[in-house]
Amino acid sequence: MITHKSHEHPLAFLLRPTSFFCNLCRMEHKDSSYVCVTCQFWIHKRCALLPTTISRTDHHHPLILEKLDKFTQFDTDCYICDERINRFYWAYYCFRCRCSIHVKCSSTSSSTPLRDLESEIMDQKDHDLDVLHLPMNCFVEHLLLEKIEDEPMISHWSHEHQLTLFKVQNDNETNNDNTILCDSCVQPISHPFYCCTQCVYFLHLNCANLPPQIQHPLHQHPIQLSNFSEFYRLTGCEACESYNNGFFYKCDTCKSFAIDVKCALLPASIVHEAHKHSLCQRNNTRDVYGYCSACGLYFYNHGFGCKDCNFRLCCNCALLPKTVEHRWDRHSLILTYPPIFDHPQDFYCEICEEEINTREWIYHCRECDQSFHLQCIHRTYRNVKFGGSREFKDHQHPLKFLQNAMKQFTCCRCGGLSGMIPYLNV
Repeated sequence: MITHKSHEHPLAFLLRPTSFFCNLCRMEHKDSSYVCVTCQFWIHKRCALLPTTISRTDHHHPLILEKLDKFTQFDTDCYICDERINRFYWAYYCFRCRCSIHVKCSSTSSSTPLRDLESEIMDQKDHDLDVLHLPMNCFVEHLLLEKIEDEPMISHWSHEHQLTLFKVQNDNETNNDNTILCDSCVQPISHPFYCCTQCVYFLHLNCANLPPQIQHPLHQHPIQLSNFSEFYRLTGCEACESYNNGFFYKCDTCKSFAIDVKCALLPASIVHEAHKHSLCQRNNTRDVYGYCSACGLYFYNHGFGCKDCNFRLCCNCALLPKTVEHRWDRHSLILTYPPIFDHPQDFYCEICEEEINTREWIYHCRECDQSFHLQCIHRTYRNVKFGGSREFKDHQHPLKFLQNAMKQFTCCRCGGLSGMIPYLNV
């Protein structure tokens, strides 16, 4: 008889090998066992003899065998295999980093030591010159499009006035507050860019030279570059499912398919600093269905998956910027991935005040120790450019395109009650 920390009763040893489901490692195979004579608790002999504390070269701190629900209300991801660990299971756990490892993975040879992981990723980046390296704050401006036009002034199909090229950023032309957005990709503008000197209209140099037609893996027909003539009209993207009033590619055959330019131009492979393997674009196949490793939401459609492990990214999270600004913190918030080392305290979102699942990505300020959910930082209409105005015959004043985030209102045209959606107001 032995006592084991995983169970409250003494366990009796059964020498004869038996095939059964182990309550500790959650696997079934034939082995000698320890069984509880009072209840139906049963563990493999080798699991009963596992050390209570282990050390690994791929982690800075000791990991202790514990039942996870003592420390977290969320499921976690295994640090070795990236598969989910139920919070009611036993696992090896680091109190300082909230890092978890399956019992079955604890004997796996160490993955790349942390001190070598960054160099391994950099070596891979050096060899994968044809893939996009994320995250970045605006990947569209880094696209290498063929036959880039560099004319000082152009007429563009999307705008009624001529556009002037601005190449060099002067001290008085900074965009530190990110308030000037490209009318194509709805990302902060940066040099070089085209600008209409008569109205508030901007295009990155690359966005002004997007291919008029592409073939995308999400759709069987060629899709054409387009936009709405009215800036207040929104379309939904088939890939990231976000609303957008910038440029998009649509199918003239089906009439119902549309995808924004950022998702449409994502390459077949990406390298993300959150993961050590390349991620390949997947579409409507069983191997991409699942929970996004960044936001934790289940997605069915388009995304990126790792061929070597269970790591997945939806398009929304693949395109998250490296840093964001928020009025509640004087520093830039950095996109941060698990495990987060040397932070034993719980994380709470400064906006919704709910506890953050540490298996998911967050935006974090280490100086102020402030954390934010991805979905709280990135608003529903983050791909919508607000601020445009136009005149309507129903009203004597121009109406401005705004996002109503605080109150409900009655529409003067249809009489309907609305709130939390974009609207036109004086």
